[in-house]
Amino acid sequence: MRDYNRKLVEIVASQALKKMKKDPKRELRRLVDFGKTMAKGNNQNEFFDLAQDIIESENSKYYTMLDSIFGKFDNKKLKEFSLNFGYNGLIRGAKKIQDNMDFNISWMHEFSEKDLSKDDLNSEINNLKDRGIYIYTIFPNDKNHLDKVEEIARKNQDCAFIMFLNDIDIPNNIIKLDNLIMLIDSKSMKQLDNLDMKNFVGIWHSFSDSNYKEILDGKLARVCENNNLPFLIFVNDKASKDVEREIAEYAYRERFKPKYAAFTIEYENDIRRINKMILNKNVKPKLQNADAKN
Repeated sequence: MRDYNRKLVEIVASQALKKMKKDPKRELRRLVDFGKTMAKGNNQNEFFDLAQDIIESENSKYYTMLDSIFGKFDNKKLKEFSLNFGYNGLIRGAKKIQDNMDFNISWMHEFSEKDLSKDDLNSEINNLKDRGIYIYTIFPNDKNHLDKVEEIARKNQDCAFIMFLNDIDIPNNIIKLDNLIMLIDSKSMKQLDNLDMKNFVGIWHSFSDSNYKEILDGKLARVCENNNLPFLIFVNDKASKDVEREIAEYAYRERFKPKYAAFTIEYENDIRRINKMILNKNVKPKLQNADAKN
């Protein structure tokens, strides 16, 4: 059955992307206003109210982040990924989860190295889409898994895939996928000068009790800003509850009053935060230990 709401959103997004490069501030505000008209329920309305407040300042770091994103990808990739993530994942998919009252599933599903070895991964994705899951994070540890990543991304054009990389040698056929974006491991930061930053949207960093202070002092956020990497994601590597809480609070605080042009996310807590918004339940996502990802 044809999804007329998605078609409407797609038309608006296409027009906005063409205008965005000329006047990004005005168009971003217009898109947020449009999103509010499409919002259903208190949680979505509250989100767009908050977004309106965040971008109200002419000097908002979010406009710098926006410039970075537009400098990396063409309009086709921006539109396809944004629609898959925003509309299919957070509106259409969320509605399925709500309608089914599916309390045992997260809005975002993770594929580990073990998952990427499965033969029936596409069947699993089809089952997850039936339950409302259109957004997937991928942690490949082996170059041999990249063929599987390409296969599932091409066969599921309505999904958004976010790949957390350890290895920086990525073939062009992966880079060119419109429904996939990539983040680079902070351990590779010393090699940033040798990388084409246009291929990455941000940095991911595994934190523990021994290294979390380099997050709090803004070091990683500065690296993101200096390299036009608009996203910074923190993944818990067996940190204590107190440290995890401190990093989650830092990420939350920096999103609303960012000192640097980096959108900060604490992986597990922020996934749970959106789960709670969708179902008013604290559903724990399926996550792997960070050390298993490295």
